[in-house]
Amino acid sequence: YTDIAWSSSGGQKRVSSSESFLFSLKCHAGLPAVKMSIKDGQHSNAVYHDSRYGPSFGHDYFGIYCDLLIALCSDSIQTNLSNSGHAYHLPDGVTDPYFLTGSDEFKVAEYEVFQV
Repeated sequence: YTDIAWSSSGGQKRVSSSESFLFSLKCHAGLPAVKMSIKDGQHSNAVYHDSRYGPSFGHDYFGIYCDLLIALCSDSIQTNLSNSGHAYHLPDGVTDPYFLTGSDEFKVAEYEVFQV
């Protein structure tokens, strides 16, 4: 979730938000539904806008780590990234940054975007 409207114009940019969070109803690790809030001091890395990607969360300054990045052709290529724990908190007791997907790269089966 983010309170920031997605934009692919204006080049690549990180956008600040104190309201953004990640959540999963089902994950590779078999955990119950989880909500991951943004870490203190990481609000400026909350979301990432780039015309090459769909929803992206937790993109660091150097572009090396991203808590969650969905590519434009996410259902046909495996360059979606999940490396949780950089800008967003891992769930209590979780140390594996790939707990959502089982690895750093994954193929998307389905995702939904809602406006609230």
